[in-house]
Amino acid sequence: MRKSLWIIIAVFFAAIGTPNAHAQVYDATFTCYETCITPIASPMTVSFPSPTIDVFYSALPSTINVGPLGATDVYNDTYTYIMGVGCTVNVSCLVRFDIYDAHTMLDSATSISGLPYNVSLYNLNSSGTLSFTSATPEPNSAALMLTGVGLLGLMMRRILA
Repeated sequence: MRKSLWIIIAVFFAAIGTPNAHAQVYDATFTCYETCITPIASPMTVSFPSPTIDVFYSALPSTINVGPLGATDVYNDTYTYIMGVGCTVNVSCLVRFDIYDAHTMLDSATSISGLPYNVSLYNLNSSGTLSFTSATPEPNSAALMLTGVGLLGLMMRRILA
């Protein structure tokens, strides 16, 4: 009875802990193609699938919320971004931010309209790449399984001794 109780407890903790060990958290990094103002992702970490990215430019009054990216998009796809600004002189400006996935050929776009006219917004037209790097190394499934089997063996040895 005591032996089976320990096995049930070990399996219970393994079942709870294993799904949480595979959190897919990545840092978003924008790289500009030419001389331009590089956007900053805020917060820098995003989770797949379907991440939402808040993009910050110092010249804009607020962040641009882009996404979510497609459910089939993955962190190692090739992403490009394009930001365009159109202004009506002395009236208002429209900002459009697109993220394009070359692998799935899906596009996530966001527009902000009604921004107050500002000459400095003309310089925000930019394009470049978006890449994701692993924020923290995650344990491998095989390593988790071997650790669990080893702990079960150690508990059985203590019980039998």
